[in-house]
Amino acid sequence: MVKKKLKVPESKKKDIQGFEELMEGFLEEQEEVFYKKQLANDKNYESYKTFNHLELERERVQKLSSMLSRKIPNVIEHNQSGELIEKFTVYNYNLKEEIISDVKRFDSIFCKNIRLLFNKSFRDK
Repeated sequence: MVKKKLKVPESKKKDIQGFEELMEGFLEEQEEVFYKKQLANDKNYESYKTFNHLELERERVQKLSSMLSRKIPNVIEHNQSGELIEKFTVYNYNLKEEIISDVKRFDSIFCKNIRLLFNKSFRDK
């Protein structure tokens, strides 16, 4: 497919600044779809399977490369795991203390159930 350059007035360039990249990506996707359709129409189906596998592998490698180049340096630079572990440790401790205090109460559901079990098990028959 042939890419056409349009002359845009300087006053309108600010309005469509991010739109150009979006359109270029869309045109590239349309070009890939065109080639995939053309390849699917070929009688050599085995080459299509190979091409499809290679396309999927290329996309996987690109996504992996994107993750490694963007996310990993960000995680290394702004590591929050220590703070998160400390926050959840404090949260778990407070939750455990709250549960224990609720269970220890004489009129708690846990104590009532234990009392009923004990009375059923050791009553005179």
